[in-house]
Amino acid sequence: MRVLITGANGLLGSEFVKYCSNSGFKIKTVSYNELCKEYTYLSFIFESFKPNIVLHCAANTNVEWCETNELDCFRDNVLITEKLCNLSYSYNCKLVFFSSTGIYGNEDHSPYTEFKLPNPTTVHHRSKFMAEKKVQSLVPNHLILRVGWLFGGNPCSKKNFVINRINDFNHAAGDISANSEQYGCPTYVLDVVNVTFSLIKISASGLFNCVSLGFASRFDYVNEIGKVIKFRHNVKPVSSSSFSRVARVSNNEMAINEKLNSYGIKLDVTWQVRLREYIESVYNKK
Repeated sequence: MRVLITGANGLLGSEFVKYCSNSGFKIKTVSYNELCKEYTYLSFIFESFKPNIVLHCAANTNVEWCETNELDCFRDNVLITEKLCNLSYSYNCKLVFFSSTGIYGNEDHSPYTEFKLPNPTTVHHRSKFMAEKKVQSLVPNHLILRVGWLFGGNPCSKKNFVINRINDFNHAAGDISANSEQYGCPTYVLDVVNVTFSLIKISASGLFNCVSLGFASRFDYVNEIGKVIKFRHNVKPVSSSSFSRVARVSNNEMAINEKLNSYGIKLDVTWQVRLREYIESVYNKK
């Protein structure tokens, strides 16, 4: 199998590189700078490598920055995806696109299933929803996975939420505050990788929520990280208004894997267990 991977240095992409290498697949990674080049350049990559699968993990995930840089956000998240869609169709590849449970918006207070029509509240999430539509319209053989609050992957990544919080804990002189009003699903990247290839193996296509088991507020999430590393101070719950944000991020990013469960693909290990596994795996390697 020949697998082309974008965003290979990120949390998710780095785990796909590891999985594909261990599985004996041939891999081609494509950098952000390459993705920004003209269509003919990307076409040459497809022609020379001839991938069977394209794992499109690259994305601009800076929600705050996207809010004030809308055009650049859409270039990164929509235009690049459109180019990969056209090439995947032309070269008969399966395209896997990774979206976000944040696109559902804030209309409900209960976890979202795939049957809820998204109503994004931020520029970033609107760009992801538009990219989903490009994938659905241009590539019949596609998978779209709406993932939760990702953790895991490359510990050196600047976007590694867990490692960044651990660094905050290690430098804290006192208590730390965390948002107790926003809820979501902390999701281990290894779960996403395993689900992706489980779906590929059964030749599935379509759109799926993909989140680890259980829900949490940001406070619950950060507090659990503190428990694992035995943080010497406290994590204090505070309201969303305590944080100055430009983007109107929804307070409900919770989701359930309605469709995955119906396909017999079940994630039945809680995010707390997965979080501890990840933190221990990072520090056992040091």
